[in-house]
Amino acid sequence: MTEQRNTSAPFSPAGNPPHAPGRDFKAYLPWITTPALCLLLVGVWWSYIRLSGISAFILPTPASVATAGSGFLAPDAPGSIQR
Repeated sequence: MTEQRNTSAPFSPAGNPPHAPGRDFKAYLPWITTPALCLLLVGVWWSYIRLSGISAFILPTPASVATAGSGFLAPDAPGSIQR
């Protein structure tokens, strides 16, 4: 017969150390860095357009892209994706 011992292991069944509540900053890191990087990208995009004076036909501003993109979601707009 085999014996089953009930010992508390320092690792969870997945092999990872148990998490201390409120101390695991790495779990929240993607939720912080992803929006921050998106805002940084839009800021650099907007600054480049503003400082370089490039034509809006070549590289539109983030606001004009957002306005055009929101037009696809309006239910009564021609070419809308909602029917």
